[in-house]
Amino acid sequence: TLDSHEIYLWSLQTGQLVDVFSGHSGPITSLAFEPTRGRLLASGSWDRSVRIWDIYAGPDAKAYGDPFTHETDVLSLSFRPDGVELTVATLAGHLVTWSVEGGMILSTIDGRLDIGTKALAGSAFHTICHSADGSCLLAAGSFSAVALYHLPTRTLLKQYPIPLHSHSHSHSHSHSQANKDNINVSGKGLLKPKIDSLAPVAR
Repeated sequence: TLDSHEIYLWSLQTGQLVDVFSGHSGPITSLAFEPTRGRLLASGSWDRSVRIWDIYAGPDAKAYGDPFTHETDVLSLSFRPDGVELTVATLAGHLVTWSVEGGMILSTIDGRLDIGTKALAGSAFHTICHSADGSCLLAAGSFSAVALYHLPTRTLLKQYPIPLHSHSHSHSHSHSQANKDNINVSGKGLLKPKIDSLAPVAR
């Protein structure tokens, strides 16, 4: 393959390449900065792993602990706003929450049990985002609904149905439906990662 499965870190101020992170053996599907300091960068891949990188460490200390391994491909990831936990969406339809420092699984949610049917056995969440207080997670993908979970109790709080005949309109539908219930998915209600003057690019 011509794909190097590397992450290129660029300076937005100078336009210069700052660093390259190597370690994944499959295409990289998702990237997220740790939101409190922006020092750690998480990357998810089809190689079924999530890797944490220290972007300010020396060349021999870039990897921050061991990879977080999963049974299936990693599709999306999101840091809790305080940076203590990282939730990962996998091809199996699972939402797996990890301790960033401890490298241990704290909880697992099976989205297929909550939303999926036999007809949608291959469904998975492709994008996830924490609420501003870190207690909830909004997850969307190839399921028949966008899901709002309460993470501490692993409870499905709300489903926002998506017309199965029109997945092309699922993005706008989920936004309008969520806004009806005062769930702000455009910025105020959910925390966006702070990347300052650096931008990672996966290749």
